[in-house]
Amino acid sequence: MSTSATPSFDVVIDDAKALVQALPIEPGRVRSKRLFTSAGLTVLGVAMDGGAIMHDHVAAVPILIIVVEGQAVLEVERKRVDLRVGSMVHVEGNVHHQVEAHEPTRFLLLLQASPLN
Repeated sequence: MSTSATPSFDVVIDDAKALVQALPIEPGRVRSKRLFTSAGLTVLGVAMDGGAIMHDHVAAVPILIIVVEGQAVLEVERKRVDLRVGSMVHVEGNVHHQVEAHEPTRFLLLLQASPLN
């Protein structure tokens, strides 16, 4: 018996090359692009040129940073964390942080949906 149902998955990006192409580095800039949104999760791709700074800010929800290319420094609560390919860092919501890229850098930024009341 076969049934045709809506797939229970989505292929958002199918390889590293496609991910890099989706996040072009622009000279001197920080750019973000929404890659995926579902009921509980938003995934942004962030591309930063070397020397670019994502100045001090807060996210209203918890975030998870996953570095896919380059090197940067995350400053959170006056502590510095080196970000390299493969680094994964969680930051709670409403916590001040900033990112400075030491070279062209790309990372995924996962934003958790606000908890349901």
